[in-house]
Amino acid sequence: MTAAPAAHTDRHPAGSPVGGRFAPTHHAESRPELAPAAPGGRRDATAGRFAPSVLDPSKVVHQETIDLTPVDDFGGGTRALAANWDLWDDWAEEAVERGRGRCTMCGQHLTFVHVMHHEDFGTFTVGTDCAESIGIAADLGTKVSRLRADRKARAENLKRATQLERFCADDTEFAEAATGADPDDETFDPLIADIVDSVRRRGTPTPAQRDAVVKAAARGRERRARLAAEAELPKIAVPEGRQAVTGEVLATRIEPNRFAYSGDVVKMLVRDDRGFKLWMTAPAALLGHDGGLKGRRVTFTATLEPSADDQHFGYGKRPTRAELLPTVESAGGGG
Repeated sequence: MTAAPAAHTDRHPAGSPVGGRFAPTHHAESRPELAPAAPGGRRDATAGRFAPSVLDPSKVVHQETIDLTPVDDFGGGTRALAANWDLWDDWAEEAVERGRGRCTMCGQHLTFVHVMHHEDFGTFTVGTDCAESIGIAADLGTKVSRLRADRKARAENLKRATQLERFCADDTEFAEAATGADPDDETFDPLIADIVDSVRRRGTPTPAQRDAVVKAAARGRERRARLAAEAELPKIAVPEGRQAVTGEVLATRIEPNRFAYSGDVVKMLVRDDRGFKLWMTAPAALLGHDGGLKGRRVTFTATLEPSADDQHFGYGKRPTRAELLPTVESAGGGG
């Protein structure tokens, strides 16, 4: 008399290297799609090649471990930090079908996702338990522990980023000015970049930081507008020798000079109406007037010397017959 076949149970026989759902007999009997490979390495069109009884651990390399734990979004809800799955472009069909936030082997949703690469099948995702069951865990437990320890820091970073996003949404003037922190933006300003970097570390700007960013952005707009306007002006090479100069004082600066009676002199940058710039000592006749020199129109005679590096820039020496020209307001007033 032949014995009746034994009833199948989910318990794997004692002494088996693995048990439960990962036992080779369990997968072969209750999940035919995960059956072992056929002779010659050929497999069915189903997910059998990721069965624990089939996967060759020696062909698997760990790529990354990602924490998908939801964190407080500081808006009454939670959200997980986004995972950039596009970093890997050779995903196994089974991983895509399961979903890359799931274990390719068992289908469970994962909190800690281990991205693995099989040299024959491509990239797939697996949980720590499944990885341990087939001997590809290595130091994955340590990586998970580190991610748990870093979670608080990541949550704080998210909190500060969210605070800054909301501040920018409420203060569009600051948000627009803060684009100057981007090195790739044409409005880039190192001062704005330094302040915004500090703001990102605390979440929101102080009133002083907010005003400093907005003012720096305004100065940048004025500077770019001035340069654009100057680019449209005529330009000629600096004429040499004794010349009459009429133009606008663009800037002034006090510099030390041991030969001066007071110990320093006032330097000025003048743009001549013909289209060249001069750097020179400001004549005494132009000093001591209310409002300073910057922005005023002047006329004088000086000896000019072109710069060796820029034909449109030069130096003025020994100025004489210097005068301040009337401003538009003074010329039109008095009636």
